[in-house]
Amino acid sequence: MAVKRVSGIGSGVFLARRSVRLTARHWTQPTRALLLLLLACSHADSPTQTVTVTSVLVSSTSASLFVGETAQMSAALTDQAGATVAGQSVAWSSNNTSVIGVSASGVASALAVGSATVTATSGTASGSMLLSVSNRSAAGVQIVSGDVQQATVASALPAPLIVKVMDASGAALAGATVAWSAGAGSVSSANSTTDASGRAQTIWTLGTSAGSQNLSATVAALTPARFTATATAGAATQLLKVSGDAQVATVGQSAALPIIVRANDAYGNAVAGAAITWSVTTGGGSLGSAQAVTSASGNAQATWTLGTGAPPNAATARMAAQSAAFTATGTGGQDLGARVLFPADNAWNLDISASPVDPNSANLIASCGAASALHPDFGTVYAGAPNGIPFTIVAGSQGRVPVSFFYASESDPGPYPIPPNAPIEGGASSGGDRHVLVVDWDNWKLYELFDARPVNGGQSWTAGSGAVFDLNSNAQRPAGWTSADAAGLPILAGLVRYDEVQIYKAIRHALRFTCPTTRNKYVAPARHFASSNASANVPPMGMRVRLKASFDISHFSPAMQVILAALKKYGMFVADNGSGFFLSGAPDPRWDDTELHTLTGVHGSDFEVVRMGTLAP
Repeated sequence: MAVKRVSGIGSGVFLARRSVRLTARHWTQPTRALLLLLLACSHADSPTQTVTVTSVLVSSTSASLFVGETAQMSAALTDQAGATVAGQSVAWSSNNTSVIGVSASGVASALAVGSATVTATSGTASGSMLLSVSNRSAAGVQIVSGDVQQATVASALPAPLIVKVMDASGAALAGATVAWSAGAGSVSSANSTTDASGRAQTIWTLGTSAGSQNLSATVAALTPARFTATATAGAATQLLKVSGDAQVATVGQSAALPIIVRANDAYGNAVAGAAITWSVTTGGGSLGSAQAVTSASGNAQATWTLGTGAPPNAATARMAAQSAAFTATGTGGQDLGARVLFPADNAWNLDISASPVDPNSANLIASCGAASALHPDFGTVYAGAPNGIPFTIVAGSQGRVPVSFFYASESDPGPYPIPPNAPIEGGASSGGDRHVLVVDWDNWKLYELFDARPVNGGQSWTAGSGAVFDLNSNAQRPAGWTSADAAGLPILAGLVRYDEVQIYKAIRHALRFTCPTTRNKYVAPARHFASSNASANVPPMGMRVRLKASFDISHFSPAMQVILAALKKYGMFVADNGSGFFLSGAPDPRWDDTELHTLTGVHGSDFEVVRMGTLAP
């Protein structure tokens, strides 16, 4: 009897071909039992079928991974008929475990950039899939913390600088390289790598310049994240002169510019709030303030009124152990402290009030100008410049500079201790005699120049002639030699000075004046002539005149009486060619020009010539 497999009942159950329609309600209890027995026998007797996997198809949730990502691998098994086979074991492997690692359950882990083949094996069948691994691409970098901090120059900021790197989706990107570049200063790490949270950091030590400083954090070609910080100055360790040094000013008056210092830290940054103490060192005078505090620019300043004391005029600014020294040149009324120029027996200091009158006095006075008024050729200001022949006093430490002379054969060679800002007669742009007179206070020497002109800001000078006088000596210049004066005489010795007239109220030396025409002769103490006129009625250089004893000076002011009394006792020497009876003096803003003008009440005829000695040459 033929049989067929009955689907759904069992592979080993066969029934007669003849179909019998049975229903449960037709089955008796014995029938049911028989049927169950037949079914059981059919299963026990049928052979077992073996399933063979012939194909493995591998797939993944992603074929491209970023370092650090994972993917679930899966394997589809089929038999020779193409039917899916389930319940079979699968073994997973990677041909490059340094790039892709795979677990027993098929989880692939991206470990490094590269590619690897992942294989699934079941029995003798296997299937593979190529996976690639790359770094995730950074799409942005942003500041997390550390921006806008402040610290002292050359010191580390209190908190690290932190940035976060993200990919295009905004997710944190690990393993990205961040390059740190400081515009000033240094960083603890020039390059750092982002952690799992996408963050990287560095420590910034600021540069040495105070103010705003910048740093950038760069990832690949992305727009950098930019940090700023403020560097503040360190402790004040330096005190520098800014301006106001080496000025020329009239004694008793404020210098044109304040003296200014700046407090700096060790790196040259201005320090605000530093305490400065000002003091006058020498020369007298005063400062507008004894104490000051540096401004935001690090500067402190004081006004300086120059004194008439012993030179030089000097002032000092102090900041703790630091100091800055200033000097100034006083003009017009410097005080020689009643020191006498030249020894007491020098011709300039001799009392000639009782000396005999020269037999030719009347003719000589007439030649110079008997009707000419005594003219004070000095005062406060004339034509925009100090009126008179200025002088300056320097210390023995004053730097000496070379001087070149037009009349070198009759000039004392340099160098001379001339300050670069030494006052020039008539002012810096004068077209006149341009005398420069310098007293070396410590060595008590006098340096005088005619037609003096500074070169390269006073680094050297040129002059028509120059002379050096030892103020402790009666030594004269060689016979026939000029000086800064035509007569070969010192100029300073013959000037009317404010300190003598107003402070000491006595002039104890002869003075200096000019005549329009002089002779081609000189008489001691003169050593030089400046004329071709041979007339015996014309004054020679060095001729001495005195105010007649009979001239009444009582109606003049006390100050003018000091001058007139000196003219009676010591007289005055013809020292140069010029207007008749022009009396020389040093400028000073304290002079009263109106008072000085009263001297014009004296005339040439009120003078007489002191008997002269031998004329030369």
